[in-house]
Amino acid sequence: MYGTANAQEFVLNGTVTDRDTGTVILGHTDSNGQWVTDTATIQDGRFTFSGTVKGLDLALINNDPKYPIYDETLNIFFVLEPGEQSMIYNYGDLKHAHYLGSKVYDEKAAWDRMKQDVSGQLDVLDRKHDSLVKAIGSGSGNADELRRQLILNDQQRAPVRGKIKQMDLRYISGNNTSGLSLYLLYYQYKTKISPDSVLRFYNRFPETLQKSALGVLCFNYIQRLKKQSSVVSPATPFDKIQLDRPAPDFKILYTKDSILTLNTFKGKVVLIEQWGITCIPCLTYNPHLENLRKKYAGRGFEIISVIDKWDTFHQKLLAYISKARLEKWVHVYNTPQGSADQCIPGGDFEGYACDTIPATILIDQDGVVRYKSTGYQERTQSLEDAIRIALRQK
Repeated sequence: MYGTANAQEFVLNGTVTDRDTGTVILGHTDSNGQWVTDTATIQDGRFTFSGTVKGLDLALINNDPKYPIYDETLNIFFVLEPGEQSMIYNYGDLKHAHYLGSKVYDEKAAWDRMKQDVSGQLDVLDRKHDSLVKAIGSGSGNADELRRQLILNDQQRAPVRGKIKQMDLRYISGNNTSGLSLYLLYYQYKTKISPDSVLRFYNRFPETLQKSALGVLCFNYIQRLKKQSSVVSPATPFDKIQLDRPAPDFKILYTKDSILTLNTFKGKVVLIEQWGITCIPCLTYNPHLENLRKKYAGRGFEIISVIDKWDTFHQKLLAYISKARLEKWVHVYNTPQGSADQCIPGGDFEGYACDTIPATILIDQDGVVRYKSTGYQERTQSLEDAIRIALRQK
């Protein structure tokens, strides 16, 4: 795979606060695909590395070999990019290093701000967890009560972690030209989703990312796991939906007395579109869908828009819907709780759950699935053909 990727020069400038002298080791993948290490001397709190790298690479900064490489106090994996970038960190706190001149870390900072409400909830619960573990270890307090609180804490952390995971996977799905997406996939989620899911995400990256040093690490990981295991990856509910079979039911919850289901739309052709405000392919595809809606609305064609619910994005979502003129769509959040201002109701679309967006299902007047696709390709014509056929059935 390395034959088609071009090696490019990099310069890494480092600043270590509270430490004037010492040595730092940089480990990274060279132009031949081999892991190499280089050593730099810290002078007046600064050091510099230079060399070549093939696209993005997952490199290692090592301040003390005696510490485990996954100990983010003195040693940390980070994204090394072509060109010049800098890292600034307090000695003993590499986890909170600042990166300058890095497209990946600039994108990561913007994404972290977008999901800060959910991340903040997890930070509070994590600190509570650490406090309880410390109390149990020291023998202070009622051990049974502390363990009960720890179990409750774990139960509270699980759904918040799940939200962040879903947000990140949707980000990867919707931003397949992003270096951050590749980094998240390989570094954070490769062991938390199935090998087939990792491969599905990987295949959507452009060749420039696939052939990068980090992309090759990801590909080799997938191949290694597939050789080691013959286990079939679990299918999502969306994967199990079959063409020419009845569509799963759903609920749109306006109030406890006003609930729409699949049967409510009987006699109409309905397109269910799962998308997100941070998904670039979704935002590219939505205008095509709106053009189809306007073209066939008079013949009984509707679009139900199913969106991840994150309060941080709500106002941005409303602004986008207005600007893109998607007000005629039936917009639904994919959780029972709708928006606080009641602009968007909640819903239950568990039968359509998937890890990739945009995801499209077309249902005919009798509730039968006539079209299904994920991701964004130039598929407008095939979808329109399916709409025409569905509308002619009655």
